[in-house]
Amino acid sequence: MSGNGKITLETALKQESAAPQISTMRLFFTHDVFSTQKVGGMSRYFVEVIKRIRRMDRESIFEICGGLFINQHLKGLPVEWGIKVPSVRNTGIFRKKVNNWFQERLIRRKAPEVIHQTYYSDFPFRNNLKVVITVPDMIHELYPESFSDKGTTSVLKKRCCDRADKIIAVSNTTKKDLVRSFGIEPRKVQVIYLANPLEGVAPDLKRKPLAINYILYVGDRHGYKNFKFLIQAYAHSKKVHERFQLVCFGGGVFSVGEKAQISDLGIDENVIQVSGNDGLLALYYRNARAFVYPSLYEGFGLPVLEAMSYGCPVICSTGGAIPEIVGNAGIYFDPESSESIQVVLEKSLFDDSLIKEMVVRGRKRVKEFSWEKCARETLEVYKSLADLAGPRSD
Repeated sequence: MSGNGKITLETALKQESAAPQISTMRLFFTHDVFSTQKVGGMSRYFVEVIKRIRRMDRESIFEICGGLFINQHLKGLPVEWGIKVPSVRNTGIFRKKVNNWFQERLIRRKAPEVIHQTYYSDFPFRNNLKVVITVPDMIHELYPESFSDKGTTSVLKKRCCDRADKIIAVSNTTKKDLVRSFGIEPRKVQVIYLANPLEGVAPDLKRKPLAINYILYVGDRHGYKNFKFLIQAYAHSKKVHERFQLVCFGGGVFSVGEKAQISDLGIDENVIQVSGNDGLLALYYRNARAFVYPSLYEGFGLPVLEAMSYGCPVICSTGGAIPEIVGNAGIYFDPESSESIQVVLEKSLFDDSLIKEMVVRGRKRVKEFSWEKCARETLEVYKSLADLAGPRSD
C-alpha cells in the first residue's frame, strides 16, 4: 500500500495471485438408478450426497439426468429433463432407450468434466470423459445363486469398473472384494463410507407398533440375507419367541415359501410383516428390544446405522462389512449357524445391562458416519478428476 493509502497495481496483482482460485466444474449424474429404483439405498445415497455437495460447492454446475424416472427420493433436486412416471411392469427397456437417447444429447450439450454413473449400464461414454462409479457391494460375485440374472449384472459391473477413471467403494470390505474379484488396481478405488439414510426422520408417534415386545428385522429376506436361519433360530428358542414377536419391516409380504416355513415351525402368530414410510420405520426402531441383522454378507449395511441412531441395540452377523461398520456397538453371532444365532439372542435379549450398554455404544458409533463427510470426500474425487480433464474448450 502506498503512503496515500491506495493499493498499487503491483500489490493488487500479488494479492490476486495469492488468493485461492475457485474452479468451476461441470458435474453430470446419469439417469440409471433413478429410472430403475423406486426407493432404496443407492438412489437415496446419491440424493443425500448431491444435496450436500451443492451447498459445499456453489460455483460448480450440477446436471442430473432424471429421464423417465420412477424414483421417490429425487424430489427437491434440480433435474435436467426429468419426468416422474409410474412404475409399470415391462416398461424398463423402453425407459432405458428413451433415457439413453436424451442423456447422450445432454452430455454433448452440457460438456461435463466429470460424470458419476449412478448404476451399472452399457451406456457408451466418449473416451475424453472422466467417469466415476460407486460400488456398494460384491454380492452378485460372492453369492450368484441369490440372483436370477445369470451373471449379467456381474459382467456389466466389471465393464463399468474397467471403464471408470475412479471407483468409490463404500467400505474397505467392498474394496478388498472388488480388487480380488475383478483384478482392479487398488489405487483406482477410493473408500468413502455412507451415513444414516434416516437422518432427520422423526418417528411417527401417531402410530403404534403392532407388537409390544418385539425384535426387528428390516428389508429384503432372500438368499444371502439369511432370513431362513434367523427364523429357525427364533422358532427353536421357546424362551425368545414366547417373550418377543419378530417384526419384519419392508421386503414385501411373505412369500408362499416363507409362509410355509413359518407355519411348519409353528410360529404363525409370532411373526409379523409390516410396511410403511420412513416415519413408521423410525418408530419401529425406537420401540424394538433389538434389531437383528443375520446377513451372510453386506458391502456396508445401512440398517445398522438406522437402528443405532434411534437407540435400538444391534444383534448382528459377522458377515462382510458389518463388523467394520458396527465396531464395538454390536452383539455378534455366526450367520452360518442357526444355533449361534439362537444362543446369542437368548443371552442378549434378557440382559438389561448389556442392552443399555449397546444403546450407548450405538449412539456414539453412528456419529462417526455423516453425509457431510461422505459428500466432502466425494467432492474431492470429482475435483481430482476435473483437474486431470484440463480446461474446457468452451
